[in-house]
Parts: sequence; structure tokens; C-alpha cells
Amino acid sequence: MEAKNFAKLGAEQSTGTRIFAVSGHVNNPGVYEVEFGTTTFRDLIMGEKYGNGIRNGNEIKAFIPGGASAPWFFEEHLDFP
Repeated sequence: MEAKNFAKLGAEQSTGTRIFAVSGHVNNPGVYEVEFGTTTFRDLIMGEKYGNGIRNGNEIKAFIPGGASAPWFFEEHLDFP
């Protein structure tokens, strides 16, 4: 993909794509490339295209949006891009 087309993806100040590894108690763990600044944590964890919700119909308690040094996020943070 050419740079100008890549820059058309994502949000105005956050163009391109980003890679996320979704793991843990989700129905569909995997590594996903999403548009930067437009895909929420809710999309990644609960969306049919990505994590497809929490296993066994359980509710989300918390998630870590980065490595071990990242803070824990909770349900109220799901709609952050």
C-alpha cells in the first residue's frame, strides 16, 4: 500500500493502522490490525470481527491495554479508541 493510501486510514491526527494482540478469556484470541484512532477497546474485545466477547458469557472485569507495566483498565474504559 502506498503511503498516501495508508495515511487515509485511521483518525485525523492518528493515521494508519495499529497491531493488537487480544488474548485471555475472549472467544476469539488473535493478533489484529485495526485502523488507528477509530477502533475502540470494546470493538477489539467484544466485536465479532475480533475478540468476540468474553468466554462462557461472562462479563469483563478488567483488561490491560499494553505490557506488564500498563495500568489496568475497567469496563468504563472500553469505549476509548
